[in-house]
Amino acid sequence: MVFTAAQEITELYMAIDPFKDALFSLSHITRSLPNKPSPACLWRWHRRGVKGIRLETVVVGGRRYTTRAAWDEFVRRTTAEADRENADEYAGRTEEKRRKLKDAGLLPSDQEDCHRQDCQT
Repeated sequence: MVFTAAQEITELYMAIDPFKDALFSLSHITRSLPNKPSPACLWRWHRRGVKGIRLETVVVGGRRYTTRAAWDEFVRRTTAEADRENADEYAGRTEEKRRKLKDAGLLPSDQEDCHRQDCQT
């Protein structure tokens, strides 16, 4: 099989294959979403990303397109990052609250707590 230079570049650098994948314009994607963000919003998600995660797109004929798979991957990764941040934030708040309660004498210290549970130290 003989590849053109454009196809070779596509194979090397892009997960989206404009020769095989079904392409959707950014405005098409926005119309399919429940909160209807503007196409400019998706453009920002491609250019700047969300917390370091960028929407993968390709340009064909001067217009920018993405695929369903690229969109699904973007949503999956941004959701996972948001969930991780929320968990980290919750854990930090919990530890901070525990420390404040211990400092106020409302929770036993770790050593006192260990003795109350009859653990061997």
